[in-house]
Amino acid sequence: MRVGESLSRDLLRLVVWYPVRWALLLLPMRAGLWIMRRMGDLHYAFSRGRREHVRRCLDGLGLGLSGAERERRAVDFVRTHYVNQLVVFLFPGLTRANLGELIEFEGLERLEALREQGRGAVLAHGHMGPAQAPLCALGLLGFSVKQVGFPTDEGLSWIGRNVSFRLRLRYERKIPAEIVKPGAGLRKVLRFLKEDAGLVMAAGDGDGRGGRFGRYGEFVFFGRRTRFPLGPARMAGKTGAALLPLFLVPGDTAPYKAIVGAPISLEAGEEAATAAFLAAFERQVAAHPGWWRFLDRFGPNGFLDHGG
Repeated sequence: MRVGESLSRDLLRLVVWYPVRWALLLLPMRAGLWIMRRMGDLHYAFSRGRREHVRRCLDGLGLGLSGAERERRAVDFVRTHYVNQLVVFLFPGLTRANLGELIEFEGLERLEALREQGRGAVLAHGHMGPAQAPLCALGLLGFSVKQVGFPTDEGLSWIGRNVSFRLRLRYERKIPAEIVKPGAGLRKVLRFLKEDAGLVMAAGDGDGRGGRFGRYGEFVFFGRRTRFPLGPARMAGKTGAALLPLFLVPGDTAPYKAIVGAPISLEAGEEAATAAFLAAFERQVAAHPGWWRFLDRFGPNGFLDHGG
């Protein structure tokens, strides 16, 4: 077990999971999101090391951002981290009636058509924005949905394990969807896709801590050869489910918009399908680089610990 986490980080966890959480539960949805973003602003303003690291990561994408644009995207990145970590507080208060205060959809008719056909779908998504928001929303909209995920308390301090991790799992259990761990749980997911024609969300950009489950392939992403999982395409190919990309971007009428893209062909194999997903994903990251939570892949020190 790693014990290198700082006392200041544990104190921040206690503040976030108690007085801040209680306040967010009482506030309207958009007011809660506003507070989360302001927390990111404060962190960015008072952490010189964090600012410099994020700026270098953005430079690593090679987008040629101007100084002002790079600064705006760097702020976006830290805000996104805070919203992703804390938005789970808002999920228990979400209903079909107020869903538009958090998220809107584009391309939802594609999933509705598949449901009418009795066909399952794998939604390959990247970690942009609060990645669990579409999962919660799809469940509220009446879709039968699961997510392949691996919550872990590895490397966390005692406070991290027994406060933030424990409480996060409690809130995630309130999401109207099931989170299934890789490994033995994947057999359940495959049956769900093939027999129940359900929806499965699976990360197309891997795991932010550098962990790897299943087969990976090497692809060129922002000019670098980088390894990405073949799992989403493999699950779809094995079960006859459709493979569709899902991206979370800034919304038009809601804070977030989930874009469900057109089905990706699996005829040329799982590597070709994964490459097609990554080409679309690269375009979304280029348009909203501060929203990609794994931006650290392009920094000088590789992966950075984002434990909550």
